[in-house]
Amino acid sequence: MLTVEAPNRDRLSILSLAECDRIAERVHALRPYWTSRAAGEAPFFTLGAASYLDASPQGDTRYRAMASELNPILSEAFGELHATFRGAVEAHIGEPVIYDDTIALPGFHIFLADEVWGKSVASIHADRQYQNVDWSTYGSGDDVQGHRQLSITLSIDLPAGGAGLRLWDVNSLDVPKMSREERKAALDANRKPRFLPYERGKAVIHTGHLFHQIAPMPDMQPGEQRLTLQAHALPTRRGWVLYW
Repeated sequence: MLTVEAPNRDRLSILSLAECDRIAERVHALRPYWTSRAAGEAPFFTLGAASYLDASPQGDTRYRAMASELNPILSEAFGELHATFRGAVEAHIGEPVIYDDTIALPGFHIFLADEVWGKSVASIHADRQYQNVDWSTYGSGDDVQGHRQLSITLSIDLPAGGAGLRLWDVNSLDVPKMSREERKAALDANRKPRFLPYERGKAVIHTGHLFHQIAPMPDMQPGEQRLTLQAHALPTRRGWVLYW
């Protein structure tokens, strides 16, 4: 059985349920701009460019091209949401938070109902996508602090049976520094993940460096969806950059 994490200071109330409903309607109105992301016919889509999918160690040209195409669409439809979201994250961090129109604005994960989501099909990973984005305009070295990044999920619509994140207390940045024995001990001690339940209108903020996984949704019913706004916050010399 999963251990449920109690609510903490990294869970922010941002939207009302009525606001969530309106945003969900706008996301579906923009379905021609969705990108299918799953292999086969599994109904997983994104709205917006996503650095973890569209940038790679070989470069971020495709990612920036997609951002250039989709950012204006997101801005027109969700400008108020982005402003509210930025303000909430800035208040939480206590330092300036900015957007950069040369990279992707926060966008949406869209999982439509399907029995496949009841299985543990999502990858266990850490968020290292910032390594595939060119941050040279922000300086170098400590001017861009990837080790301090934050990953943020704001839930817009969720299945009635619940949705959330599995989280293992193993920091991916620490693993390369461990001996084989230390690595085995850390993994043995963290075989069972914690479960962070999502709530509509609320954002969960965590360091993306802990290994995590989208939790299965075995009770998802026809017509339901898992719709979330996704973002990362990266500290730079010009402020925390909020992007996807």
